[in-house]
Amino acid sequence: MSEPDRPKPTLVKARWWRRLLPLSPYALAVWTVLTAAASAGWQIYEAHQRVVAAEAAADKEAKGRAVAQAEADLARKEAREEAALSRRVESQQPFLKRKLDTFFEAIQAAGKLTDNDLEPKSLKWQDAANRFWQLRWGELEMVGDPGVRDAARRVGQQIVEMEYEPSRDRRDLRWAVECLADELRLATEHAWGIDNVSQRMTALPSQAPVSKLPSGCTLGNRPPTHLEGMAPLMAPGNSRALMRDGNFAR
Repeated sequence: MSEPDRPKPTLVKARWWRRLLPLSPYALAVWTVLTAAASAGWQIYEAHQRVVAAEAAADKEAKGRAVAQAEADLARKEAREEAALSRRVESQQPFLKRKLDTFFEAIQAAGKLTDNDLEPKSLKWQDAANRFWQLRWGELEMVGDPGVRDAARRVGQQIVEMEYEPSRDRRDLRWAVECLADELRLATEHAWGIDNVSQRMTALPSQAPVSKLPSGCTLGNRPPTHLEGMAPLMAPGNSRALMRDGNFAR
């Protein structure tokens, strides 16, 4: 094709646009539809996000109210329990005071026997020992619990050992007195509601629960727990055979 016969570039472009010109209304319509769809989709997305945010806020508020209600219920429950404990302690105060006085007198009598200068044959020893036995068989059994009773019986065993062999080392006697003091303290704290537990535990390494009921009537022939590390019991009054028969030296 000769140079004069070739179409001019501008004429080619013009023809190309003239061919697309009839499609422009359709393209505009498609563009309009797409734009409207995108706008509607965005509005739906924003509306959904607002709903999600509102639901999250409502859920958070509901949880906050639930937590506040639970805390208020717990506070009211604790207040009722404290009031009930105060009323119980107040109503039992005469008995609790008598109980505390008995505990102090028992540990004071037992503590005197740990003095190395106090000979088991002396009058002072006999006075302290006799007072301890009176409390052990009487008031201490009444106001104590099985843990206190077990500890008091261990002290009694050591008293019998010392009277049987005055030269015996008083280490085990002091140990037994310390155990009794621990049991008396735990029993006192539990009676006054200081430990804030439903059932008190013994001071022994086993940390076993202690019954509220006395056990002298039902377990009187059972020997007390012998602590590991204490010397064997040698006095006839502490023999296991005599214990099984219930024939104690005291």
